[in-house]
Amino acid sequence: MQPMSETTIEAHVFTDEMICRIAETIDVSGPKKMDWLSYHLRDIAADAEGYKLYKVIRNPSKLKKAFAQTVKDCDRLLRTLSTEPEGVAVAVSNMPLEPYKRLLHWEVAARIPGINPIRALDDGTAEKLFADHTGSINAIRKAAIRASDSLSELIAAGRGGTRHKRDWAFDEVFEQLIQLYEEVTGRERGSSYSFKEKQADGPLVRYLELCLPPLGWPLSRDAIRGHLRKPVEIRRS
Repeated sequence: MQPMSETTIEAHVFTDEMICRIAETIDVSGPKKMDWLSYHLRDIAADAEGYKLYKVIRNPSKLKKAFAQTVKDCDRLLRTLSTEPEGVAVAVSNMPLEPYKRLLHWEVAARIPGINPIRALDDGTAEKLFADHTGSINAIRKAAIRASDSLSELIAAGRGGTRHKRDWAFDEVFEQLIQLYEEVTGRERGSSYSFKEKQADGPLVRYLELCLPPLGWPLSRDAIRGHLRKPVEIRRS
């Protein structure tokens, strides 16, 4: 397997012309399937760019701890934002009032042009706006969890020294491309051998031969077939 190119990979490496060529190779047509193929090929290209980051990490264990701390910090902040502090709640006209939450909601609504913060408090708009903001914190929390999980795979793959270390980024992208092929064609993964051309063949092999070079892995058909013949659990373990 050739190493991944260190140049930046952009999601638009899969041009419309390239996608049409890939679709023709695997006999895919129709607007829905073409849209599905186009969207997910470009999504995989964007994923590949992120996976490159894991190749330059020197101390994944420390980074994993940092992400774990990020999750804890997000949890702590979310709990704080959802809990009224002791001793601040008051009663107005025999109605309980939570000034901590109410003032936070008011301040968020007051920063939005065209919104009356007092009316927003009464009709629930302020609470919804505040929920959108806290949703961003939860998105960061989930991102930290995913990053930590990916690092766990990276750490596990590195056992036994660098000689046995798999190309984690390649394996992830390779499997995603195969899954996309199965989705748009309805066919299972597999390969064949052309004795006439004296090389590996089959629609999946030709599809991967087209898809991999733009992502940084210009593999031969025989190399692709070699990876296809490995069980998934070995490729991704």
